[in-house]
Amino acid sequence: MSLFKRGKYWFFDFTHRGKRHQGSTGQTNKNLARQVEAKLRSDAALEHFGIAQPKITPLFKDFMECAFLSHIRKHAKSSRTVRFYEFHTARLLKHAKFAGLRLNQIDEEAISGYAPTGAIATINCDLRTLRRALRLAQRWRLIREVRVHTLPGERQRKFVLTAEMEKRYLELAPYPLKQAAILMLDLGLRPEECVSLRKDDLADAHVTVTFGKTANARRILPQTDRTREVIALCCALFPDSEWLFPGRKGKHLRRGSLDNLHAKIRRDHDFPADFVLY
Repeated sequence: MSLFKRGKYWFFDFTHRGKRHQGSTGQTNKNLARQVEAKLRSDAALEHFGIAQPKITPLFKDFMECAFLSHIRKHAKSSRTVRFYEFHTARLLKHAKFAGLRLNQIDEEAISGYAPTGAIATINCDLRTLRRALRLAQRWRLIREVRVHTLPGERQRKFVLTAEMEKRYLELAPYPLKQAAILMLDLGLRPEECVSLRKDDLADAHVTVTFGKTANARRILPQTDRTREVIALCCALFPDSEWLFPGRKGKHLRRGSLDNLHAKIRRDHDFPADFVLY
C-alpha cells in the first residue's frame, strides 16, 4: 500500500517512473491523506514531463520567525531551549545577505558568506540553528538538502572537577545547591532533571528520570549512599510537597535558582570560570 500510518500521521510511499517518493502527508485523517497523496502523484507526473508549476517557497525571514520558531515553542522541553533558538534566529535575520532571500535561496554559497561579529562558539550556535531550520524545511518538502558546516577553532571546555575542589565546593554550597550538586554528580543528572524530580520517582535502590531533553533521557539510575542521604533530607524538609525540590506556587524549583547560587560561589570563592553547573 502506498499509504500507511506511523504514530498518528499518515505517510506515503510510491514510485513513479522509477523514482521513489516517500514522506509524511502531515494528515491524521486518512481521506485527507489520500488527497495529499493524489496531489503528490499529480505533481510527480507533471514534473516528469517538465510542466510542473514552480513552487514558491516562503521568505527565509517569514519561515524562521513563524514556522520554525512556532515549531520550537511547541516541541521544546524547556524555556531555555526556546530562548536559545529565539536569540540565534534573531542573529541570523540581522545578516544582510539573508535579507529578502527565499528559503530555497539559502544555499551553501549564501551560508559561506555568513560572518557576523562575535566569538566562534556564538557563530557556530547560529549555524547550528540554521542547520536545524533547514533540516525541518527539508522534512516538510519545502527545499532540497543543504549542508551547513560550523567553523573550526571553537574552544572546547576541558575543565575537570578534582576531588579536593568538589569537597571544598560542597562545604561552601548552601541548600538546595549542595543537595542538587550531589545528585547531579552521583547520578549524572542534568540540572533540569534534578529539580523536576517528584517523590514518586524515588525508591531506595534507584531514581527514575521521567523528564528529559529527549525520550532517551528517561532512565533508571542506581542510588548511592550520598544520594539516599540527600533524598531523605529533602523529603524531611518538605514532607507535604510532591516535589523533591519544591518552588513557588506548588511548582518545582527552577534551574535558574541553582545557576544563581552556583555563580555566586564561583565568584566569591575564586573557582575557575570554566566550572559550570553542568
